[in-house]
Amino acid sequence: MEVACYLDTYFNLDRRHYALGYRLPHQFEQDLKPTLS
Repeated sequence: MEVACYLDTYFNLDRRHYALGYRLPHQFEQDLKPTLS
């Protein structure tokens, strides 16, 4: 359970992704929110 929490909260939020234009996942989500409203 602790490993899953680590992967979901730390690793995925702080790793830049090529598919997201080398942005952090939470940055991509914040940029996308205004376009979905």
